[in-house]
Amino acid sequence: MKRSFKPLFSLALACALLAGAAQAGDRPGHRHDREGTRFRAHEEMTLEDAVSRVRRRVEGRVLSAEEHDGEYRVRVLTPEGRVKRFRLDRRSGRFR
Repeated sequence: MKRSFKPLFSLALACALLAGAAQAGDRPGHRHDREGTRFRAHEEMTLEDAVSRVRRRVEGRVLSAEEHDGEYRVRVLTPEGRVKRFRLDRRSGRFR
């Protein structure tokens, strides 16, 4: 009796491809920034998203966060006592 491994191979390949796509997390209508934050393609980043991104980049206490002229401005007091200022584009989420 001869067995064909073609259907089994096809099934294994399909499972591997589906697992890779699920692990990547790519969904239609979403975009990712460099830090891995996912936004819907038609949405702008929120002020809370901007503060979260700054907190991942630098340790310290957020002193202020505001929207001004299409960008978010966030001020952080570092453990060393220095004030760092960050500007993020509202649409792309990129640091300026």
